Amino acid sequence: MFSGLNSNRLIGICFIFIALSIALGALGAHFLEKKLSEHALSVFNKSNYYLGFQSLGLIILVLCKYQTKIQINTNFLKLVFWGMLIFSFSLYMVSFSEFNQFEILRKFGIIAPFGGISMILGWFLTGIQIIKK
Repeated sequence: MFSGLNSNRLIGICFIFIALSIALGALGAHFLEKKLSEHALSVFNKSNYYLGFQSLGLIILVLCKYQTKIQINTNFLKLVFWGMLIFSFSLYMVSFSEFNQFEILRKFGIIAPFGGISMILGWFLTGIQIIKK
């Protein structure tokens, strides 16, 4: 998915994630706002924000990698991509844990920091690599 031949696939997946974040934002605004506590809704909105924002950032990185002379290590893209998924989807699960039948989902909160660290490292290392070149 991260090689030059599959960059279109990654960009397409990121656009789907942006659409998903918009749809989930509507769900949060029109349905979950009445069902979740203020804290759980805040967690939901944070995961939604990161899913959309990081997807947009990845699209920009992939376009820079393949449309300019900027060198970007594919492993750094992977750090951002997998970090975004781990972070966002674990926080979605934590926010849904407020529903009685989904209380077990709260345990997914323990992996969110690993996703956050992965995103931070991916962006930081990409920045350092671009500065050095």
